[in-house]
Amino acid sequence: MLAQKFLSIALLGADWVLWLLLALSIISISLIIERFLVIAAARRKGNPSSTSVVVCAAASAHGVGALEDALVREKLRLEKRLWLIATIGANAPFVGLFGTVIGIIVAFHELAANVSGGPEIVMAGISDALVATAVGLFVAIPAVVAYNAFVRLIRSTLVAAEADGKAALPLRKAA
Repeated sequence: MLAQKFLSIALLGADWVLWLLLALSIISISLIIERFLVIAAARRKGNPSSTSVVVCAAASAHGVGALEDALVREKLRLEKRLWLIATIGANAPFVGLFGTVIGIIVAFHELAANVSGGPEIVMAGISDALVATAVGLFVAIPAVVAYNAFVRLIRSTLVAAEADGKAALPLRKAA
């Protein structure tokens, strides 16, 4: 009885999974662009970065404790919403796989309903189902690459800002 209820849901098809993956892709790309702009601004070339300016100002005005506080605040600002990119990257393949499983269930159900149709029915259904896995990977790979790149860039930005902030500390002591 319960299996029949789940089967009736599965037989609705996997199109909704592809729409979900499309939505996740749009969200992921939007977040990647937004985070890129924020992190790029924090790593400006030729000028002191906004991160270094904030951290140095805190360190020179208020000492070591302020330096640490400024670094933590800046880390939180730079890492904002990265968890969502990572979550999409980690889970999009599973969403795609779910769509594939639903598609295979539909293909075999159609074969059972039309035995004379032969393997062509199953092959066509499985081919359609595998599209969901491909789309899931297509959504996940850029998200994972961007997440890893952002984590590395943020780490190096904060290390440089911390060094700049520590260099600014003697300015306060000399004053």
